[in-house]
This record gives sequence, C-alpha cells and structure tokens, in this order.
Amino acid sequence: MQCLILLLFLATVQGENLLISEMDEHRCLGPAWVADGHRNRYISKRKSSLAAAKTMISGEFVYAYSRTFREGQTLHILTKIEFGYYGGDFSFNLMGGYPVLQDNSGATVLHIKFTKPGPTLMPPGVQTLKIKGTIGTLSVIGNTRKNGEWMSEIKGKSFIAEKFLPLAITALADKFEVRAYGEVILEYPYRMPLDHVQYINGFGVGLNVNLFYLGGQISKAPWRNVFPDGGIKPGDSLIIYALSLENFKISFTDPDKNFASMLDIRVNFDKKTVIFNSKMGERPGKSFEMEIRFFEKTLTVYVDSDKELATFDYRALPLFREMNLHDSLEVRDITVCKSQK
Repeated sequence: MQCLILLLFLATVQGENLLISEMDEHRCLGPAWVADGHRNRYISKRKSSLAAAKTMISGEFVYAYSRTFREGQTLHILTKIEFGYYGGDFSFNLMGGYPVLQDNSGATVLHIKFTKPGPTLMPPGVQTLKIKGTIGTLSVIGNTRKNGEWMSEIKGKSFIAEKFLPLAITALADKFEVRAYGEVILEYPYRMPLDHVQYINGFGVGLNVNLFYLGGQISKAPWRNVFPDGGIKPGDSLIIYALSLENFKISFTDPDKNFASMLDIRVNFDKKTVIFNSKMGERPGKSFEMEIRFFEKTLTVYVDSDKELATFDYRALPLFREMNLHDSLEVRDITVCKSQK
C-alpha cells in the first residue's frame, strides 16, 4: 500500500475516491537531477507515465493531475491539435478543491480557453489564406472562477497554431505568463493566491495531450551550476528552458582542468552571425528549450525538442562538470536526464 501511495494521489471529495496521478517535475524517462535553488536534487523515478493519459472524473474523461504550483515554476504542456472542419475549443485549468469544474465545488485559479472558429462563408471569388502545416488561428482567453462565479474574461493574443502546440505557463511574482511557440500570448494577474492550486486538468474538442510536467526555477545570469554525480556522462541529456533577454553565452567547464572550457554556446542577436540565431528567433524576448544529448564521441544540440541544431565531435573525451551562464539570459528550468543503462 505504501508503494501505491508514492505513485498515485488518492483523494476523497464529496464521497468520491479519485485515483489521480501526481504530475512530475521533468520529462525524463528515468532518473533525473533537477535544479532547485543553488543545488541539484535527485529524483530516482517518475511518479506517473511520461505519456499523458485521461482519467474518468464525474462522468467524463479528462487529463487530470494533482500538483501544487510555486512562484518561479513553469508548467509545460505539449499537445497535438485535431480540430474537425467546424473548429472547436479546449481548455487547461488550475484548480483548487476539486480536480474538474463543478457547479458548487472548488475554485478555478486559472482557466485558459483556446478557440478555433468554424468556417466562414466568403463572398464569391474570395479565398482564405491557408498556411501549410498550420491548423488555423486560435484565440485565447483567461478567467477565474471564485465562490461559484466567473469573473470577467481577460483576452490574450490570437496566434496561428501548428499541429503541435507547446505551451509554457510560468508563475511570476504577480501574474501568470503564458507562452506558445516561445511568444507571450497571455499575461494574467493573480485573482486568487497561487497556493490555492491543487490540481491541473485539460479537456475539450481536438485535444490530444502528449506531455505535462511542472517544475523549475528562475535564475538569471551570471549563474553557475555544478553538475552532481561527477558531471555529465555519455548517455545523459541536459535540458534547459530559458528566456533570451539579449545576447548571451553558455559555457561548460571542468574545474579539474583549471576551469578549461569544454564547450561554449554563444548567441548574438545584433550581428545575426551565430548559428543558433536562426533557430532561437531573430530577436531577444522569446523563450526556447535547448536539449544537449551526450554520446561517447559526440554531442548533439536540439532546440525546441525536434530541431537538430548541430553535432560536435570530441577531439578528446571531455568531462562536463559545471555550466556557467553569462550576459543576458533567464533560465527557468534545468534538468539532467540520466542514462538508463
């Protein structure tokens, strides 16, 4: 019974026994180190499956997890959008008291609703613009439900969505910041305290969620992180979610070799001459996710999950013991996924 409690959260609400998975802090398949303040914390195994799954609550299937939300943390969501011809809508909700929307139960700290309108009849001879690889324009609104009543909506920025939609919701000092494809689409001031959040759910038309996780912290350059467990080894992956404020540099050094540089990553938005520039946007202010996968003789750098940026061949087997952030960079999440050998 104790092992079961470690993996699943058993909630009894209004006589119901709800078996809800606890959301993980990372997207690694196995063990991981996560940055936590000025130290790294080891997580030996996942609390739930990496692939998002629906559960039955109050007669409907929804994506639902138990999870608290702290200032500085970021909720990451990757979903596939499968709207039909007539469009539709879906939403994500940060809940308190009960994991789904109910008439007289709980509160909704943040409700984010995305809507794709259905087809519009155009005058004869007029054609609508269709961009290859996109599913159309999504509108977004935020709201809060308190004491059983909805408050006034706050409209976000409409944007053109692709088939896969990456979302990042960061809890700042006084508001939620919501980003899609690295761009801010909604800034939502707190209308209820952040510590009211107990559950996170998602449901709606065309929603097929691949991934949920919530964790991280906000750290600004200059900042130094010493990797635990003797440094990064072949088979490990380093995942960084960050916001580029201006030009920046990330350097990997080895203290045992007089802090010799093992790898430098430089981005210069002004000159637009750095190879990373074309993948991280043509201007500062966008967030991005960078993953470095370490192998026996090479390392490969990816940006935003699936865009391969570069592969480096080692001249000699380096040992990546620490990482330094320079210039203007705000890191919001750092994870080292350990090899599962």
